[in-house]
Amino acid sequence: IKNAETPQHYEKLLEEFPRGGIFPILYNHPEYLPKVEEIAAEYRERGLVEPSNILWIYYTISGNEEKANEYWNYLKPSERLMFRPILTRALTEHNDQLIVNLLKRCQDAGVATPALGLIYSTLMDILLMQGKENECEKVLEDSLKICSIENLQHKVLLKIKKHLN
Repeated sequence: IKNAETPQHYEKLLEEFPRGGIFPILYNHPEYLPKVEEIAAEYRERGLVEPSNILWIYYTISGNEEKANEYWNYLKPSERLMFRPILTRALTEHNDQLIVNLLKRCQDAGVATPALGLIYSTLMDILLMQGKENECEKVLEDSLKICSIENLQHKVLLKIKKHLN
């Protein structure tokens, strides 16, 4: 990235950045974090926040709120926010609090309603897995105040219907 000279070079480097593939590396080799942070800073200097988005996801999942907040601050103006690994981890661990925190953060930042619908759907799915049908019903009501039913995952809506009948 230090040798990239034009926006075309930046875009090519961004395409080559190992978005999803970097998580296993960071989890198995946390000693690489300082280098990845350095690379993310180089990208940010050129207006590219995707590597910082990856670090925000990593620190959020890892429970390092201080670092997650640091990297979130780079993303607020970003129009494209990646967060699917957080949803996946929360589903795997049945961690509703991870999703509640993500939802609040994204709502406060004005994230688009289709993305909020995905987050709400994940939260409701986890609550159903935990046997918290009443909480799930309340989250459904809350979600419909913010986004349309089309923004919610059909599969989750069917699960809710099944549990409420």
